[in-house]
Amino acid sequence: MEVFENEITIDKPVQEVWDFFSTRGNLHKWLQGFQSVRVTKGEFGQPGARAEHTYRALGRSIVMNERVLVSEPCKRFESFVSNPAIDTGVKTMFEDLGEKTKVKCYVEVDIKSRPLKLIKKLIVKYSAERSKNDWKKLKSIVERKQKS
Repeated sequence: MEVFENEITIDKPVQEVWDFFSTRGNLHKWLQGFQSVRVTKGEFGQPGARAEHTYRALGRSIVMNERVLVSEPCKRFESFVSNPAIDTGVKTMFEDLGEKTKVKCYVEVDIKSRPLKLIKKLIVKYSAERSKNDWKKLKSIVERKQKS
């Protein structure tokens, strides 16, 4: 199992960051390669919910099945995301800093596919960089957004 972390401080209150992060209609705005999400069980983003996320990566469409484990508004979101080749555990923590929010994302990646295990370091490096860029994009969008 490989692990990577991302941390970013966003110059907006935690409620604004959480609201943007947890809104299904915003996923395409900040997740690189995001194509669609289809809820298959429960309510989107809530514990026990399941959804199929489709992304475009490395020149092809990849479907990831998500199971939400924990959703504590403005505090943390945890999910397990998998497909036949990869299992990924994602823990995202939100820290209220008053007018700013610190977001820490901890990701565990387990490559299941034997051929992919040969290049797992590259896959994890690619995933970590992609995640880092996604969080930078979310930061940019939320910081530009005017409070309504």
